[in-house]
Amino acid sequence: MPLYPYFCKACGAREEVLCSVEEKPVALDCDCGADLYPKVTMPARTRGSWGGVDTGYFDRGLGQWVDSTKEADKIAREKGLVRATEFDKNFIEDSVDTFGTEQKQLEADSQEYQSKLASGMDASDAAASTFSVSKLQQRGMLDSAIRGE
Repeated sequence: MPLYPYFCKACGAREEVLCSVEEKPVALDCDCGADLYPKVTMPARTRGSWGGVDTGYFDRGLGQWVDSTKEADKIAREKGLVRATEFDKNFIEDSVDTFGTEQKQLEADSQEYQSKLASGMDASDAAASTFSVSKLQQRGMLDSAIRGE
């Protein structure tokens, strides 16, 4: 709830009223008989309320208070993190497309494996023919140092 300061132009008396915005009085009566008028004040600027270079802010990605984006970038580099601003413009869309393509390929492999099992092929032979070393190396899922077929 806000605290509203009032002052008297006649005698200089001051008073503070704690009330909601809707209940805020336009003017009050002073003990000297004159009116108390609302005083125009600056809102308090506390750390984390609005952020900014002079007061800092809480960086959720880092999980800590920082004084500036420059400091946040430095801490991120020290922790081995990559800031979102360093990604390409279409990074998310490209990643989702790549993931979708990989998922479709894995589903196709699974269906191929299941159909080989259904045709009576042994599980190890079905796996070896579906997931061959050369196929997995071609997709980048297996190191090229591994040999076999």
